[in-house]
Amino acid sequence: MADLFCSLFFHLTRYVDHKMKKHLLKYLLIPVALLTLNACSQRATVTPTLPAKFNQHNVPELSQWPTTLSPKANNSREIFDKYAQQIYQKSNPQGMVIVMINNTQSLNRAFGTTSPDSRQTPSMNSLIRIASITKLMTSEVMLKLQDDGKLLVTDPLQKYSYYGVDIPLVNNQSPIRLYHLATHTSGFPREQPGGKWGRPVFIWPTHGDRWNWLKKASLTTPAGQSASYSNLAYDLLADALVKASGKNYPQLLKQYVTQPAGMRDTTLTPSSTQCQRLLIGYRPSPCSETIAAAGSGGCLFYACRYATLDARLFKLK
Repeated sequence: MADLFCSLFFHLTRYVDHKMKKHLLKYLLIPVALLTLNACSQRATVTPTLPAKFNQHNVPELSQWPTTLSPKANNSREIFDKYAQQIYQKSNPQGMVIVMINNTQSLNRAFGTTSPDSRQTPSMNSLIRIASITKLMTSEVMLKLQDDGKLLVTDPLQKYSYYGVDIPLVNNQSPIRLYHLATHTSGFPREQPGGKWGRPVFIWPTHGDRWNWLKKASLTTPAGQSASYSNLAYDLLADALVKASGKNYPQLLKQYVTQPAGMRDTTLTPSSTQCQRLLIGYRPSPCSETIAAAGSGGCLFYACRYATLDARLFKLK
């Protein structure tokens, strides 16, 4: 899946050079530019072409899109407007916010409506559930804590266990380490078994649910043997980061990611005012605290805040 590919690539490149702002922003801007309210329900591929529903309408493949503004282009705004309009018309989302960053230049547009029963167009102040893009922030926190000497990415998860729980091993092989959790190679399932169908998103399993399940859990794939996408692994990683740092997760997110980048509206605990700005899709979950899924997907995101960041944050050379 595309999110697995992007996540693995991000973690590997970030692990090598530890340049937060370069990689965090580069990989967040791409999905933000194409994020729509129905994105989470659609399947994606890792091939560098548009999904089938784009191609059937004869939209140019990504290789044909301008990745930089041509010196021959008289008006970059016209280029942006052209492709933004095409994306909206051909993908047919309920609502869409798109942002383009080209060095120090930024452009943004909004289309559609803020909810199924609304006639209000999204704005540059709209909030969006970023779901699994949250994972990139979790891995950033992990690497920053390593920089600060609070942990090593090679530490076993067992070191940060709660309630005396023994982390399950497969045939007494190598332990699950933090970097296994961050690169989807831990052997944990995608979701914790036992979740109620149709429940609101990002409120289960809680911290206690996860660690109680681990008391009796068994795994079939040794850590590091294969890649398999896991939301559960990222929530366990967030639990480990909390124990390693002695701070709660909202504090860590603010200290290492949102505050340095000026992301004031990126949050796990939205206020009533922020909830009023949230883009709502079909069969929406309540706008509420999502700390239970802090590591894997609970963040709300102010998409267009990136369009106003100081140019020094975008070292995308």
